[in-house]
Amino acid sequence: MTVLIVSIVVVFIGLWYSGLYYNCSYFKRARAIKFVELKELLNERCELMTVWADGVGRTDIKELCDKALAESNIDVRVAIENQLTKAFIELQCDCSVVINQDLCMVQAKLKDRVKSFNESTDIYNRVVANFLIRVTARIAELSPVEKLHF
Repeated sequence: MTVLIVSIVVVFIGLWYSGLYYNCSYFKRARAIKFVELKELLNERCELMTVWADGVGRTDIKELCDKALAESNIDVRVAIENQLTKAFIELQCDCSVVINQDLCMVQAKLKDRVKSFNESTDIYNRVVANFLIRVTARIAELSPVEKLHF
């Protein structure tokens, strides 16, 4: 009888753990899907910024763009894109630099799509940070992630 009770408890704990893991995985996949929707615009922005950085003489931006285009990890790519956004904003404030109109249009399109991606990221971060799921997420190596800044 004791073996039966212990095995039932183990089965329920296993089902509970797998349900929590699935919950975390589901929101991580949803975030990845939103990023795939963004990736085309981010790649277009990187290509335009590379050409623009050559004209302005900013090799650091060109190197960031090259790293971004080569990166396959979403979290690393988000960090690089945030650095590019910061550099773009700094250069926008510089009155001596002329911003390419196509680049500004891509930035405007990105702002709309980034909202959806950031909402997915917020949901994922809330799920991973939930008290009951935190242990499961840590075991599965799922941790809160960075949002895109625009």
